[in-house]
Amino acid sequence: MKILGLLFILIQSLMLFSQPLSDMSEANMLAGLQKNQRLEGQYFMLKAKTAAYYNHYDQALILIKQSRKLYPENKEVYMLAGNLYTLQSKFKKALKEYNHAIAVAGENDDIYYRMGICYNYLHKFEEADNMFTHALMLDNTHPEYYNGRGDARSYLELYNKSITDYNKALKLNPDYSEAYRGKGYALTRLGNYRAALEALNQAIMLNPDDGLAYYYRGITNTKSFRKKDACSDLLTAYNLGISKAKKYIAPDCKPEATESSTANP
Repeated sequence: MKILGLLFILIQSLMLFSQPLSDMSEANMLAGLQKNQRLEGQYFMLKAKTAAYYNHYDQALILIKQSRKLYPENKEVYMLAGNLYTLQSKFKKALKEYNHAIAVAGENDDIYYRMGICYNYLHKFEEADNMFTHALMLDNTHPEYYNGRGDARSYLELYNKSITDYNKALKLNPDYSEAYRGKGYALTRLGNYRAALEALNQAIMLNPDDGLAYYYRGITNTKSFRKKDACSDLLTAYNLGISKAKKYIAPDCKPEATESSTANP
């Protein structure tokens, strides 16, 4: 496929130069060469997307570099690189690529949203809040934008503002389990345990495999003196991979279940 693609570009180049030089200006020749260069850049970009689809991230990044050299004004090159670095938890590199994408293509709500996610993971929550706010200023129809900003504001202990964002996300998508989970966490931090449990119950109903929702509900049940429910939730959270739940499991909380869960952290 690569040979055919390059052959196609070569044929186009030969056709370009087969015309008499007197009939073609230098500007037209340059435009033709640049067009062929962009075609080759798009070819490498297509190869990079294919490699990324099969989770060959390192190979995809190599192909992206080749594409970028040939077609540096293509926003998709920087977007894909940023997404791949995010998947590899290389958030600083991802942010650099997203900034390149904005420099090339201008403001874009999706890019700001992805930058917000990176800043959340880097624990730079004020920057995350700003990025999600930029995204929402450009397009306020995406529930995940509100949810991302809600998470950032929860980390900043702006719980009432975060709940407002979670509610806006749920208005746009009533089945958004992560928004219910975030809302439940914020309500717990405000001491509103009954409302928190309602939100966390909804999160778990929508996504029974959400270990973090069980963890938050376990903590909420502990604070509201529901010892048996707390025990069950924290054990479930631990079994679903939330290792920090073990710290809060009471010594008399079914020790035999704790032993079995230890084998499957």
